[in-house]
Amino acid sequence: MTGILDFLEGNPWLNLLFLVLAILSLITSFILYFLGRKERRPLYNLKSFNLINEKISKINSLNIAYDGKTIETLTLTKFALWNEGRETINSGDIAPSDPLRLQINNKYEILHAEIVYQKKPNNFSVLISQDKKIISINFDYFHTREGVVLNLFHTGISSIDISIFGTIKGVNNISRGAVEENYLLFLFWDNTIDKVLPPREKRNFIHRSIATILVILLIPLEMLVMLFDFLLRLYRRAPKEYKLEDGN
Repeated sequence: MTGILDFLEGNPWLNLLFLVLAILSLITSFILYFLGRKERRPLYNLKSFNLINEKISKINSLNIAYDGKTIETLTLTKFALWNEGRETINSGDIAPSDPLRLQINNKYEILHAEIVYQKKPNNFSVLISQDKKIISINFDYFHTREGVVLNLFHTGISSIDISIFGTIKGVNNISRGAVEENYLLFLFWDNTIDKVLPPREKRNFIHRSIATILVILLIPLEMLVMLFDFLLRLYRRAPKEYKLEDGN
């Protein structure tokens, strides 16, 4: 027994190996826990492309109209909604008193909305209100990495003019996100830094400074999580449609 202890004490590289294995074991347990956890996690993203602005519409002898009504601006906003969680979101999970909907700033109007991507069984549909301020979003269900992409044509200026509302059972809020290439790293941040700090859009200078320091301190763990992310991406890829890369 003494010989074994002497051997371990005299081999720092072996001790380092045990330390690395212990860290990998903890990270693996962490990742498997969050991958295995079932939750609804709806995310949305939107990106706008200004097609006609006030400078163009004010050119002499140029009249731009939609459905017979003159417009000064025209913007295409691509909107994506998907479920990043592992628990299915069903239509019955939407609160009847607070349905799922998009709403434009009162100064503008929604001219047209169309679905450009969805998986057929999800049965998404959209309906523009008579006052052209609200788009109702209906569906049967959507599971992990399933969702919808919409093209919205409106008289607003940018994505800031479009807001999402609605209450989903078991969900605090519908968060803005992106299709993360480093999914596990995003999950790691979401369950560490984002748990102890206010939402990103409400963070002040002090909060952002604390987040930066934590990111730096956690670099060794982040590198290992990125390695797991690389392995995960070999067989799991998010639909490219949610990335809203262009205005097509």
